[in-house]
Amino acid sequence: LLNDAANYVAGALATSPHTKSVWLMCMTCEDRVAVRRRCIRCFLLQADDLAKFSDWQWVKSQVAVEKPWHWFRLVALHRIAQVAANENSRFSRREREQSMPLVDDQAEHRRLVRLSLGLPDTELAVAEPYPIDWSQHEEMLHEWKVSVSN
Repeated sequence: LLNDAANYVAGALATSPHTKSVWLMCMTCEDRVAVRRRCIRCFLLQADDLAKFSDWQWVKSQVAVEKPWHWFRLVALHRIAQVAANENSRFSRREREQSMPLVDDQAEHRRLVRLSLGLPDTELAVAEPYPIDWSQHEEMLHEWKVSVSN
């Protein structure tokens, strides 16, 4: 699914007039228990921004959202940042070996795909920044066994 979506995004933006830069694309499947509706969400992030999301204290103190119920997206981005370094290490080792991957090696796919995209850098927020009161969500995260520490 991620590969199909990545191909669509790259193709749709292939003729963009904007300067190209490298973006990371990832997807999540959000559970109806955690969010208002069950959905697949696509994120496009710059690598430097994703690295910041690995620091949970930074997320809690620096990041605001557009709507109160968007808090879980920040949890998802933090969790994605936690696995990104491990994934980069694992896949780069395979690519350095320069051998044909075995069928068993193909059972695992990247969760983050690098794309060269031309996106505008003048986008504006569509709502006032909403700071999250994380104390309202700590118990729920604990119940769900979601780790949000560094």
